[in-house]
Amino acid sequence: MTFSGLSTAADGGVAQNFDSIRQVSIGVAAVPEASTWAMMIVGFGFVGAQVRSRRRTGSLPKLSAA
Repeated sequence: MTFSGLSTAADGGVAQNFDSIRQVSIGVAAVPEASTWAMMIVGFGFVGAQVRSRRRTGSLPKLSAA
């Protein structure tokens, strides 16, 4: 996400000429929260447990022809 805009006079007032106008651009990177990481790891754990249990029992999911 990027925020960009124009900055006017340094004191917050209105710029009287174009010399005091500057372009400002600030970049922000998206960072997942700790709870998001935890949910993803738990999800991968459940998928891994399902794969492991199916390998032990030897059963494969049955696909039906539609």
